Amino acid sequence: MKRLFGLAIAVFAAVSCSGGWQPLFDGKTLEGWRGVDGEDVPASYWNVVDGTIVSHPTLEEVPGTKDIITEKTFRDFMLKVQFRLEEGSNGGIKYFINPGKLSSPSIGFEYQLIDDAGFGKMYFKINNVQTTASLYDLLSANKMKADFKPYEWNEAMISVKGGKVEHWLNGVKVLEIDRFSESFDRLVVNSKFSEEKGFGKFDGGHILLQDHGSRVHYRNIVIKEF
Repeated sequence: MKRLFGLAIAVFAAVSCSGGWQPLFDGKTLEGWRGVDGEDVPASYWNVVDGTIVSHPTLEEVPGTKDIITEKTFRDFMLKVQFRLEEGSNGGIKYFINPGKLSSPSIGFEYQLIDDAGFGKMYFKINNVQTTASLYDLLSANKMKADFKPYEWNEAMISVKGGKVEHWLNGVKVLEIDRFSESFDRLVVNSKFSEEKGFGKFDGGHILLQDHGSRVHYRNIVIKEF
């Protein structure tokens, strides 16, 4: 079974990385990633298990949270990430991450990942801009046709080209926004980012996987730059 799984990963990588796609995860290590604070990330927070990056892989109690970011920065790109949630889990894929420029090194655009129904039952109710595939706290995702099943593998895709930002889920576009538009600025004013000068306007940044203290699985992470 493990041999077949490894073969599937290799086939996906070969297909995805044609046509300009490049891997951000080798399927074995966290090479190319580091803590958002610049430090290495302990295995109790993030590790590679059976070809996937897993947050809190052992579910042991560890203090605080530790986000990880790519060592490289990206400007205009398409990013694909396969993800799988567990009951009540919460995570996220962030971009335009520029440590030192905002009040927290982890602030940026976020493709939200959360067990929409399960999280609310276990913890507290979330609103429509906090659901999976939404641009967190800014714009909700319309994923009625995206066949989202949180406990199975899904594919997130983020597209950034100049001001145009799109979120896709399982091959379906679920939102788009022009980050240089007046309508975007109004969304920011009414969000938790209203005091973050320059939010959403940076010329690129790191990709980040968010640690929310729960287990989320990521695999087949590839990017294509324009």
